[in-house]
Amino acid sequence: GLPGCGGCGSADWTAFEASGAGTVYSYVVMHHPPFPAFDPPYAVGLIELAEGVRMISNVTGVPYDKVRVGMPVELEFLRVDAELTLPVFRATGDTGPGPSETGPSETGAATSGKGR
Repeated sequence: GLPGCGGCGSADWTAFEASGAGTVYSYVVMHHPPFPAFDPPYAVGLIELAEGVRMISNVTGVPYDKVRVGMPVELEFLRVDAELTLPVFRATGDTGPGPSETGPSETGAATSGKGR
């Protein structure tokens, strides 16, 4: 495909400055192929920036199996070597595992009343 707007096909692009704050919109865990900057498995997320646009990048700062949709992230730059610096998104806020977290759960969802 040719580069262009996915909605209208226009090749006109506008650059804008983004805050770097965003949330995980979706993600996958990569097991193969290996990449020099990251040891598999690692999480690659579709990040929705605060400004509304989405971009694909690695999610760091939390184990790959703790990445969740809706998790807040912030842009940082990972210097791999003298030639390569990559934009990655580091998990921010309360992303650590809780004492009772043993399996998949809907983190960040507030519930009222007693648990099951």
